[in-house]
Amino acid sequence: MAPEGEAAPAPGETGLGPRLRAFAHAAPVTAVLLLANLLVFLTIAALGGGVTTPRSDLYPGFGSNFGPLTTDGEWWRLATSAFIHFGLLHFAMNMFALWDVGRLVESLYGSAAFAFLYLASGVA
Repeated sequence: MAPEGEAAPAPGETGLGPRLRAFAHAAPVTAVLLLANLLVFLTIAALGGGVTTPRSDLYPGFGSNFGPLTTDGEWWRLATSAFIHFGLLHFAMNMFALWDVGRLVESLYGSAAFAFLYLASGVA
């Protein structure tokens, strides 16, 4: 039986694939945000960002909210910093919270409102 708010896999389907499809159908924005965050984290890690010990000198190049650059006109950093995580523990805890709370918020307020809330909270 699928958790409340999630579509159930088709009868006879087992394994992770059907569950992921059901999750993506029930909470599409949450699924896209999880995937986007994962891709950014893996890209930074692959380019030497450090998984357990992050290299802080590398993150401004990926759009982290570095005060002097942000106030010097690079306002886009306020939005991109919502996708940057410093290390595996930071990433894992935030993705767990996004998965857990994101499904609820998206089901309560709708996909468009949740997408707006996510991006607005990153800017705040």
